[in-house]
Amino acid sequence: MLVTLETTYRVAKLSIATLLLAMATAMPADATPIYNTCYELGGSVGYYEWAVDEHGNFTDAIYLDNCALDDLGAGPSDYEQVLEHEQGHAQGLSHSSAPSDTMYPEMLITGY
Repeated sequence: MLVTLETTYRVAKLSIATLLLAMATAMPADATPIYNTCYELGGSVGYYEWAVDEHGNFTDAIYLDNCALDDLGAGPSDYEQVLEHEQGHAQGLSHSSAPSDTMYPEMLITGY
């Protein structure tokens, strides 16, 4: 089964100047927390989310939808592949157009 991986960006309502300053000065945390979730993500089994508030505070998190992965028959290697992809986003990588690349936005669930 082919599934989609997503990145979500959330920014509080800010003026353009404040937003640009916040993004320019925001620094990621030392470690990105990983949360296990159990809800529908519209076909996504994991996603990375970051936010910058009006004070320039940066927060981020990785979410893995364990229920969706389990329903699709995902194995340990599948979970690892989703986590590696989302950690790539946490490190600033964007999606790749190469299907064999970790940062490709879709993956094949192998069950292994």
